[in-house]
Amino acid sequence: MRRHLYILLCFILLPHTLFAQDKLSVQPIGRILMDAGIFEGNEAGLNNGISIPDFRIGAFATFGKFSAYIDVCYAREKVRMKDVCIEGKFDTKNTFTLGYFYHQFGYQGSFSSSRKVTMLEPAIDGVFVGGRQIGLMWIHNNHDYWSSLSLIVEEDAMKKTTEELGNPGYGATSRMVYRPIREKDKIFHVGFSWAYDTPKYNEDPTLNHRSYHLAGSFPTYLSSITTLDAIVPDAINRWRFTPELCAAYGRIGLEAQYYYMTINRSKDLPNYETSGAYAQIRGLLKGSHYAYNEANSWMNPANLGAWECVLGYNYVDLNNQRCHINGGKMQDLSLTLNHYLNKYITWRLRYSFTKVKNQKHDFSVNALQTRFQVLF
Repeated sequence: MRRHLYILLCFILLPHTLFAQDKLSVQPIGRILMDAGIFEGNEAGLNNGISIPDFRIGAFATFGKFSAYIDVCYAREKVRMKDVCIEGKFDTKNTFTLGYFYHQFGYQGSFSSSRKVTMLEPAIDGVFVGGRQIGLMWIHNNHDYWSSLSLIVEEDAMKKTTEELGNPGYGATSRMVYRPIREKDKIFHVGFSWAYDTPKYNEDPTLNHRSYHLAGSFPTYLSSITTLDAIVPDAINRWRFTPELCAAYGRIGLEAQYYYMTINRSKDLPNYETSGAYAQIRGLLKGSHYAYNEANSWMNPANLGAWECVLGYNYVDLNNQRCHINGGKMQDLSLTLNHYLNKYITWRLRYSFTKVKNQKHDFSVNALQTRFQVLF
């Protein structure tokens, strides 16, 4: 009973704590992605086309040491909630964020999809990281050392009532970075992330909170062909690990990660294990050097007016013969040209060769895609 009274008291005092701060300042924010693509191959569903796959509008508010962020997306005739969170800076080194958002796990998980220099996130990252989740994240920024720790609840807790969901899955994730070189034209950091969580919601009662569904799509926003699909039943919990590397010298940069996942299972069944990796080399055709983002530990997009070329490769393998699970394999080689026209507009042109092999698909596709992106 005393614990419940303490929690109630915190909710009563929270509004007073927030609004006792400095003057409220609100800034509108938004995003528009306009994509077009040509696909060379005979795979059903991969048709040439043009689309606006993402249109977002929201607001960013600041009040004293606190800030709040809300983002709503309209795509494919559906309205979806994106980030909804509040952030508090307790001092120069410690920040807490509470709400529904992407919790940091690995290098690619430290920034939004609009910042992906290969136009689309590596497929391996989409499979291993997952989506937004409700939770609390703490970031400690101490010069050469940076770390985060999150306590999270599964993403379906945002979409369903507790009556529909049942007891939600929960977990924790952390990212730690050592970044000894962050000079004007030199960057070097190494990092390591880990994550633990329990099984999540599934519409099938026999799989609900007893399984993991791992899935990935062909790298495009113009279609939604599922190319990787694995269900791991009789699951107890899951561990994920990823070391990361970020480096730059002058006009050349490198970003890379390796991912490993193990799912512990009941009934003396063998654990499900899988892995994957990506690497991308960035080069400035026009522009002086790359800069570092101190707050979140990643390499910034190129400077305004710059032309950038990015060579990327990633692979993911969801097959595990010991568990008799064939989720499929996918490899992707891409070459992307980015032009940062100004503070708000970026143009991207991406060529990719993608190879997919699983129980339903066995194909290779050459694709040429372009994106006109507006952020404000």
